[in-house]
Amino acid sequence: MEKRFKILAVLIVLLAAFTQCEKLKPKPTKGNISGTVTDANTGKPIAGVLVSVKETSIYSKTLADGRYELTDVDEGSCTVITLKQGYKDVDKDVFVEGGETKNLDISLKVNSEPVGGILECKVIEYSSKYAKFKIDFFIADDNEIITSISDNDINIKDSQFSDGTYFDFTKKNLHTTSLDYNGSYSANLVLDQSGSISSTDPDNLRLEAVKIFCSNLSSSDYVLLTAFASGGLLDYDVTRYGDFTNNGESYFGTIESLRDKIDGGTPLYKATASAIDRVYNDGPTSNKAVVVFTDGEDTDGGWTMNDVIDEARSKNVKIYTVGLSSGTKNEILSRMAIKTGGAFIKAYNAPQLVSAFGTLGKILKGTAQIYSGVWSVNTSEESFPGWFQTSIKVNYKGEELSIPFHLDANAYSKSAKLKHFTNEVITKSVD
Repeated sequence: MEKRFKILAVLIVLLAAFTQCEKLKPKPTKGNISGTVTDANTGKPIAGVLVSVKETSIYSKTLADGRYELTDVDEGSCTVITLKQGYKDVDKDVFVEGGETKNLDISLKVNSEPVGGILECKVIEYSSKYAKFKIDFFIADDNEIITSISDNDINIKDSQFSDGTYFDFTKKNLHTTSLDYNGSYSANLVLDQSGSISSTDPDNLRLEAVKIFCSNLSSSDYVLLTAFASGGLLDYDVTRYGDFTNNGESYFGTIESLRDKIDGGTPLYKATASAIDRVYNDGPTSNKAVVVFTDGEDTDGGWTMNDVIDEARSKNVKIYTVGLSSGTKNEILSRMAIKTGGAFIKAYNAPQLVSAFGTLGKILKGTAQIYSGVWSVNTSEESFPGWFQTSIKVNYKGEELSIPFHLDANAYSKSAKLKHFTNEVITKSVD
């Protein structure tokens, strides 16, 4: 019995000693941070994101599954930052416990910049040296339509040609108004995959923008994906993928496959006419639209711009055109859109596409508020140009946003004779 008590006493002493050693053992002063980085719109993991702890040399790059791990981070508060081309940088504050791993999942939004679009531009008075015109337009930033910009920050600047001809613009009225509600839509998205896209959109942000559009579908909206390029890597000059669906994310795999299929010419009119026919016949809703993304003009022939406009009008299909890069033929894309009741959006860089496609569904459905204004313009020319182009200049967030538009004054003055504007009329650019 006494022996047992001695053994028990020894064990108690050893346990006390061990406990004391544990108390004396230094507490860990470093921990880890791990998590997954995903796309905010698609929920899919993003590979190749640089994740780091601010003001340290600790960093990690996400793998194919979006996972990252930051090790040996000092205990306490720190800031985790991300960097990925095409996405907005994100800073996240986190508290690290020594000896523990903190889970921090991060979602990134595709980089965007504000953009504007023209819905209507028509002459309401016209003489040899004067015109008054009404213009409806919208301003989008990320996923929002912006209507909070003051009247003083929206203007059309007076302009002068190199030959001395002067245009004097005066704002008569500017206000916000609501679009007519069109209801759920069927949209045929038509993507230009011709060779020039590799230089105008090297980061393929148009594909990310289309994903955003598809992600914003409601259960009663439908989309069909079409791509075009002649003599390139597509199966056909005009290639349709599947049928109209309200599950926009089902197209994500196809959209990704288009990254490596850029080559060939630009059958713009043929592709647009084909898309009009398809949405007219198969679009499940009465609100039918074709959304064309392109960086150039038609190079294949067969169809003309006026043929496409007539086709759309006869079938009550609106055309929405989105142009990218400074080389876009604004006058062509503008006419196709405005003459069919759609909208023309000019993106000067790929991040503006994100705002364009992030808000386009609201424009199609007619749930957005827009700006509507009236300007007058006087010219020092002997006769007023029949068709000219300039831009609305918007002061937004300390920077100037340019929204190009085209004014078809000749079509107003000879509306009883002209079905479409022709190249015989004087054309001026005052931008």
